[in-house]
Amino acid sequence: MRVLLILVVLIFSASSVFAEIPKAQTPLSRKAQKLRMGMSKASVIRMFGKPTWAIIPGDKDGDYDILMGDMVLELQWDNGSCVPVAVSFDIQMEVIGWDEGRLCLDKPVFNPPDEWKCSAPTRAKYCK
Repeated sequence: MRVLLILVVLIFSASSVFAEIPKAQTPLSRKAQKLRMGMSKASVIRMFGKPTWAIIPGDKDGDYDILMGDMVLELQWDNGSCVPVAVSFDIQMEVIGWDEGRLCLDKPVFNPPDEWKCSAPTRAKYCK
């Protein structure tokens, strides 16, 4: 009985979480709804244009590596007052995950540091 009760609570909790997912609010977030697993990096860049930032192995957020598992590259696009649209790639440069940048705030959002910008000489090659 206890297991059934826990299961019912989890189902209702999950359904309320999914009901609160914000709609895509920016043109970039709406484009991100067309992303699919396995898309090539070139196709993604054609869809969004040149990325703003490139996250590579060894980049850290404090003490934690940003890239995990099979991720070898994450490209991010500035999305105004919403979190960046982010697309993760595996070693074959195929999409393995993404964030559509739906979370929007009244205050400026966290963006990666300037040294990770695609305009930086050390990052330009990842952004093509």
